[in-house]
Amino acid sequence: MRPDSQEIVVLGGGPAGGTAALFAARIGRQVTVLAGPPGGSLITGAAEIDNFPGLPHLSGPDFTANLLRQGAEAGAQILPATARSVEVENRYKIVTDDAGRHWPARALIVAVGTSPLKPAIPGLDRFWGKGVSFCAWCDGGFFRGRRVAVYGGGNTAFTSATILSRLAAEVHLLLPKRFGTAFHTLQREVAAAGNVRVRPGVRVLGVDGDGALRSLSLLVDQEPATLEVDGLFITLGQKPNTGFLQGRLDLSAGGFIRADAAGRTDLPGLFAAGDVVDGAFRQLVVACGAGATAALSAEQYLLQQWEPVLPRR
Repeated sequence: MRPDSQEIVVLGGGPAGGTAALFAARIGRQVTVLAGPPGGSLITGAAEIDNFPGLPHLSGPDFTANLLRQGAEAGAQILPATARSVEVENRYKIVTDDAGRHWPARALIVAVGTSPLKPAIPGLDRFWGKGVSFCAWCDGGFFRGRRVAVYGGGNTAFTSATILSRLAAEVHLLLPKRFGTAFHTLQREVAAAGNVRVRPGVRVLGVDGDGALRSLSLLVDQEPATLEVDGLFITLGQKPNTGFLQGRLDLSAGGFIRADAAGRTDLPGLFAAGDVVDGAFRQLVVACGAGATAALSAEQYLLQQWEPVLPRR
């Protein structure tokens, strides 16, 4: 065996990766976590988590910090590094991080999550942090008493509109399709807010301002229109952070990892968990459960494939 190898390397420090590290470390495995930069997990953008069983009213940053601290106390090594490539050498999965370091792993758990989709809107880059945001939880407070728009039609869009309705004077929910795809409970919350206007069939074509965002150029039912706003929150979905795995794993057309219910992929010894898995329900409690499952599957793999079975007495 390689003397520099790790028993288990976990890629990602969000709910799935953090839980995988905790479970693997608690059963005595040597675990290294390449957790990415602080705040890199999407859950860190949640101002309040109220649907995790037994832990009401906890913020996303606190949840993540507590989880990684718990894993470290169990013995996992947590590093603020990001995977850049994965190579296979014999049975080892060799991860190269953004500092050029190599991490040979006997078992590898990929829980790198997703990133928000960024639309191709001319001029958008000029207004990042100057009126344009991906995160209503993070930046909504900057728009108290002002006029904002949310662009998207899924759960995140409707949740963002509800959050902003408590802060902004006026919220325009711009649906790219003729209907919203959010859960009915979320749609009812938006309908109950008195200052949210839902506008279906809208495309954002451009943004404008004088150093800060001031207006949007829209296409509404194939007719051009202008909407004056101080903020634009983009919630058009997520893309998996799996570019470094292209050609290494069986990925869906959208780049999500195909894995079975135990987190096993088509590469023996490589497991996947959380939002990065194709078909996964993207909920906090689901991601944590998937992380635990991947850790237990990795333990089973190590026992069966790397360690001799003790003879019965």
